[in-house]
Amino acid sequence: MHPAMPLSNSRTSTFKDFMEWIVSARKEDGSTPTYSTYNCHRAWLFNLFRDYKQDIAPLQSELKTHFRGLQRTKTQALANGEGRVKIGKDALEFALYLLLMKSAKPDYVFTHCFMTYCWNLM
Repeated sequence: MHPAMPLSNSRTSTFKDFMEWIVSARKEDGSTPTYSTYNCHRAWLFNLFRDYKQDIAPLQSELKTHFRGLQRTKTQALANGEGRVKIGKDALEFALYLLLMKSAKPDYVFTHCFMTYCWNLM
């Protein structure tokens, strides 16, 4: 989805590169990602620092500040009608449920049983 983020030796330029990469990220249709997607990228950065045994503590307060601003910007854009508000998952289409129920294929039978079991747990 996104090109690899360039990393450099300097922490300051790494932070600037990361924030430029985050802000320039786009979905396949050209729209900007949701705030939760940005948070996933931030988690990726934390994991990258941890994997390479680097201390991210000096950058945490700056990241927090920038991400608060990013969240405020995304929330304001949604309030202005830009983008769509969607919470949760899409419902399973009834036609697909019927296909699973009528099919004798082992994979479909398992899927139907599993989904019925999950539905009953909800």
